[in-house]
Amino acid sequence: MTAFRWRFARAVDAGRLLALGTVTELLQRHGGPPTLVVKANGEERRVQTEDPLAELNRAAATATIDSFQMERPTLEQVFLTLTGRSLRD
Repeated sequence: MTAFRWRFARAVDAGRLLALGTVTELLQRHGGPPTLVVKANGEERRVQTEDPLAELNRAAATATIDSFQMERPTLEQVFLTLTGRSLRD
């Protein structure tokens, strides 16, 4: 017999439940798009985008790209989206 374990995350602010779901569900619903970080000509540019390849192509058309990376949304970003403030406020 296989045991199933459900893992739920919840966003709670001041004792009030704001959202409930798995980590993946909360990130998909409230995390926003991924962020493309491009370093070019000594400057760093951060862009939230649903189409990182198109943004990377735009950046490459105007500058020499030194490096780039993608940052996925985090649970902290979910909390910020739901409450309008950071975890430390």
